[in-house]
Amino acid sequence: MLYDLDADGFDDAVYPCQLGESIELYWGNIAGTLGTPLSLASGRVSPHMAFGDVDEDGHQDILVALQGEGPPFTDRIRIFFGGGMRTFPRQSDIMFDGNPRAMVLTDLDADGHLDLLMDRPGAADACMVLLPGNGRGLFDTVDPLCVWSIPASPDDGANIVVVAREPGVTHFARVVSEAVWRLDITDAGVVVSAARQVVPGVERAAHLTVLEADGDDQPDLIVASVPMATSGPVVIQRSTTPAASCDYDSGFAPNADGLALWILGAGDFNGDGLIDLVGRAACCEQPTSTLDLYIRRWLDPPFD
Repeated sequence: MLYDLDADGFDDAVYPCQLGESIELYWGNIAGTLGTPLSLASGRVSPHMAFGDVDEDGHQDILVALQGEGPPFTDRIRIFFGGGMRTFPRQSDIMFDGNPRAMVLTDLDADGHLDLLMDRPGAADACMVLLPGNGRGLFDTVDPLCVWSIPASPDDGANIVVVAREPGVTHFARVVSEAVWRLDITDAGVVVSAARQVVPGVERAAHLTVLEADGDDQPDLIVASVPMATSGPVVIQRSTTPAASCDYDSGFAPNADGLALWILGAGDFNGDGLIDLVGRAACCEQPTSTLDLYIRRWLDPPFD
């Protein structure tokens, strides 16, 4: 994923390396080079992460779902607390059953503290749940609120993003079973609108990113497809006009060895104002079978 963890204006590449039991941080820079990563020992990390200042100390923190007892199920959320100067000096675990997966941080209840909205497909009532935050790096796990029912099977490709917020309601987009959904959720955690969204050019959605892509100061939704032999576009669902698409180049398309690049984030890694795509190579159709990480430049977004 791409996220500016050190607040230097460059998005950083955050790479969960499951087999290496670490999170690798590649710091964004004007040269656009990956360099030597900062490695955070994490245990069997999943692809599901969220970013934000959960303890309100002015530094960005990393939340990730872990397979504490081994794959394939996750049983805890680990928080890596940022300490400034590109350090993460302490960590804390939130034990949470139900196979926690896709997650996002946002101040849903408008109390000034980040809350955790997260899938829990392994619970008796498979739900996207709300865990209110208290601003000190803690979340209420005693009685999580079921916000929206989800499929009971784990969805490694799922993720949740905040598209926009207005008084009383937050607008989300998310992937469920390779489909894009739009959700409007009130401050009280009530879903007032849920609709599947057809994205032209995308047969099977893999990952969503929200960023301002076309210079109109409005959030746009970048939809990455599951890589397939016949297609694999990245589509920008613009806020005001129809979607524009960009096909994979040879580095993104599946090759003869069955490897393909799963795109798992978009942003600006080298600060030049163009969209960068970050992904990882995987065999078969398992995004957790990680082999490498690449940065690809989207040099010419097809806007009029």
